Amino acid sequence: MSAQATPKQQAAAGSTATTRRGTMLMRSTGLGKTELLAEIVGLKRQGDYLIMEVHTISPVHWKIRSGLSRRDLWMLIKALMSFEVIAYLLNLKAWSKEPGHPGEY
Repeated sequence: MSAQATPKQQAAAGSTATTRRGTMLMRSTGLGKTELLAEIVGLKRQGDYLIMEVHTISPVHWKIRSGLSRRDLWMLIKALMSFEVIAYLLNLKAWSKEPGHPGEY
C-alpha cells in the first residue's frame, strides 16, 4: 500500500486537487491537523438565512451547509471592508497566479 500525500504536501507539489480556481482550505479542531480542500458551490436564501453550500474535495467528500444570518453577513461585510482585506483584493498580480499555502492557520 502506498502512502498518500497530505493536502499540505499536495499543495507544495502543485497537484491538480489544489490548483483549481476557487479551492479553499479548511481546518477543524475536531479533525486535529487534518486540512480539507473545499469549494463553495452555492448560496441561496432560505427564510431569514442565506444557506452557503460547500463541498469538500479532499481528503473526504462532504457536503457542508452553513446558515448565515443577517448578523453573520454584517460581520462579513465589515471584515471585507478592512484595509488588509481591501489591499489583498486589489493586488491584481495575485489574481492570475495560484495561491501559496498559508502555513499554520
